[in-house]
Amino acid sequence: MSGNKEVPRNLKAGQYIRRQFTFLPGQLDMVTKVAEELDMSQNAAARWLIDVGLRAYVNSQRPEIEVVEVRMEPKLQDWSEVKQAGGYSDA
Repeated sequence: MSGNKEVPRNLKAGQYIRRQFTFLPGQLDMVTKVAEELDMSQNAAARWLIDVGLRAYVNSQRPEIEVVEVRMEPKLQDWSEVKQAGGYSDA
């Protein structure tokens, strides 16, 4: 998101934009540890850690890439097409 892009009000928190990210338990533990050691909130610690990571990226540091096995998932039906009166047809 660029600074000039309109953000819905419900996603704003002061100067910040609310987003949801997922973390591994060990990563979250480290954010908590950093926050405690620096006497700051977990949000502030996470923002700082992201800032450090972005600085590393801008300075050409790239992550190690790990190829992971993809597990099989069934192809599911689109149930949004089901007509209330007529039900579902395999046709």
